[in-house]
Amino acid sequence: MHRRRLLVLCLLASVVGTGCAGTPAGTQAGTTPARVTGVVVDVSSQGLGKVTGFILKDGERTYTITIDQEIDYSFPLDHLNEHRATGAPVQVELEQRGEALVALSIEDA
Repeated sequence: MHRRRLLVLCLLASVVGTGCAGTPAGTQAGTTPARVTGVVVDVSSQGLGKVTGFILKDGERTYTITIDQEIDYSFPLDHLNEHRATGAPVQVELEQRGEALVALSIEDA
């Protein structure tokens, strides 16, 4: 169910001109900002307490962000669902790893 929803969001993002692979439309690979502040529009998980990624919208740009299970975020990842529901922004430090954008840190903004 979550994968289908994520696929639909990615397809929609492609249609409206934003990238879904982490690099916003109109930017070149390798120009991903080091830090982004935006609203969470979707959260992907593999069961309770196992968030695997999320989609962050910063103005017109949309970022698909992966969670590294080896990182201690000092931020309860399930709290991303509350941010999705309320529209309260988060600030994310990012790192490009191949085709994936990985969150290095996540904070309330």
